Amino acid sequence: MQHQPMRRAVPDTMQLQHELSQREGVSTYQVPPHETYIIQIGAETIQGTGPAIVTVNID
Repeated sequence: MQHQPMRRAVPDTMQLQHELSQREGVSTYQVPPHETYIIQIGAETIQGTGPAIVTVNID
């Protein structure tokens, strides 16, 4: 019988987001439903419509 490596339970997205939002250097922005957001990074533009959670991690 081969030894099976232990598998960690994978937290869901809600748990991950909550954990990240509590950390130093992390900012979270909530976009309400039907509101538009635009993120500009150099020449790249990311845009969409809420609901959305935008997380910025300064590490």
